[in-house]
Amino acid sequence: PLGDVMYLGDEPAAQNGDATGRSRLWTDHEIRLESAVRAEALLVPVFAAGKRIAPSPPLRELRERALGNIAALPEEYKRMRNPEIYKVLLSQRMGELKGKMLANPEYT
Repeated sequence: PLGDVMYLGDEPAAQNGDATGRSRLWTDHEIRLESAVRAEALLVPVFAAGKRIAPSPPLRELRERALGNIAALPEEYKRMRNPEIYKVLLSQRMGELKGKMLANPEYT
């Protein structure tokens, strides 16, 4: 994994090539993740209108997925001394929205 990009619900995620976004701290700074080769939606609805719409995965499956995700991270992100900072970007639209909200707290 090179980093994550947070998208608004109706935005399509970059599927291959470079992924660009905004810094989550400085929304006017554009950042590029080079050679991003795949995207995976992490938000999966499990409830709608107060009812469960997806089955709960077995605990063993959740554990295996978590361990696999940790194992997939390069060592430089997991080391205890001077770890690399894992990049988390905002999509262009999300960065613009955050910038507007910070500039005007009453923006809706």
